[in-house]
Amino acid sequence: MTQENSLFLHKLFIDDKEILASSSGSINFSGNNNLNQMIVTIQNIDLQNDSFLNKKVELFLEESGQDSIPIFRGFVKEFTPDETKVTLKVLDVRAILTGKSGLKINATDEKNYDGKTLAQFIYEVVTDEVNYNNIVIKSVQTRTYYYDHKKKKHIDYKKPKITTKILHEEDSCYDLGELYEIIKFHTDKQGQYGNEIKVSFDTGIEY
Repeated sequence: MTQENSLFLHKLFIDDKEILASSSGSINFSGNNNLNQMIVTIQNIDLQNDSFLNKKVELFLEESGQDSIPIFRGFVKEFTPDETKVTLKVLDVRAILTGKSGLKINATDEKNYDGKTLAQFIYEVVTDEVNYNNIVIKSVQTRTYYYDHKKKKHIDYKKPKITTKILHEEDSCYDLGELYEIIKFHTDKQGQYGNEIKVSFDTGIEY
């Protein structure tokens, strides 16, 4: 079992929205296939009436520039508000498969997962049971310099010029395969321009 604390700058996101208020906490990596856990306290009185249960949480560390992969990603399973702060107990993403609030799968004699390995079970659930809604794909172009034809040289901008363009919006996708094809199409098309592709979507379970 290991516990992580960091004095470096960090960014905390709840449901893809950055929490700008001061926050602190710890991460416990339990090992032995136990769920990892993060306890985080947010110093913001305005959040005490918000509902955080089952909200997605991501924590990014910025030890050497902005991380693209969170050090912890999970879902809120408990939250305790008081007059000055909110404390969240966040379990890693495997929490959606365990406990009373875990993902419920209907099984019948015709449709079941008998004989499947855990990897096969998870693959079929993600591929066949999960719906992907409110899909938005954006192209983000960042320019840090321009070419001055009079001076005949590249000149750096004081601040990067960022241009965002929506490439695709769709209410829903039938399955992961369809979502993959949409993302791949736009990534291949925009990649030749060196643009970054950002994808956002909501997920739901088809019972």
